[in-house]
Amino acid sequence: MRRSVQSYLELALDYGNSGFYDEAIDVLSRYTKGCEPHPLPFYY
Repeated sequence: MRRSVQSYLELALDYGNSGFYDEAIDVLSRYTKGCEPHPLPFYY
């Protein structure tokens, strides 16, 4: 996903809005482990 925070946030929101909360958390945690720090994944 090109390590873009926006891509991860949009995918996580799509999962969350569909009721797949565990998958949304997984997407956000993958971003926070492998990319530069950004506050929004922690907010979501």
